[in-house]
Amino acid sequence: MNRWEAEEYLNYVNILATQNILKNDVEFVDIEELQGVEGLKALRVSLNLEAIDN
Repeated sequence: MNRWEAEEYLNYVNILATQNILKNDVEFVDIEELQGVEGLKALRVSLNLEAIDN
């Protein structure tokens, strides 16, 4: 994930966090190498389950 992509996804996360759908606990993760694939990256964020139940 390059910087531009990360910023775009963070904007979406922030929008959903302001709507109380996601928590604002973003974590950047490097994914373990898979056969034939390397350099995978991810963003991890928590759902606000209390908001979803209502």
